[in-house]
Amino acid sequence: MATGHYQKAMYDFGTAIRFDDKNPQYFANRGNCMMMLNQINDALAEFEKAINLKPNDGFYYFNRGIVHARLMNFTHAIDDFSQGLNFIKAG
Repeated sequence: MATGHYQKAMYDFGTAIRFDDKNPQYFANRGNCMMMLNQINDALAEFEKAINLKPNDGFYYFNRGIVHARLMNFTHAIDDFSQGLNFIKAG
């Protein structure tokens, strides 16, 4: 992912998820790859999964907020950014 090979990285994270579907970071990373590949609705689903697995991680909310903003769902984006800040401040 760091080298810009998002399609390959997305496949790699999918493989990792098949081995460990309880790791929210795998879903978030795959969501980031999907965002970079302009697969916005799929990215939203990945961040939802990450948040469901680890609901107190502010960065997952930030990423979902970015997706909502790209989808022009600005109210949801603001809510996610605010929630993310709350969790980061508490940490």
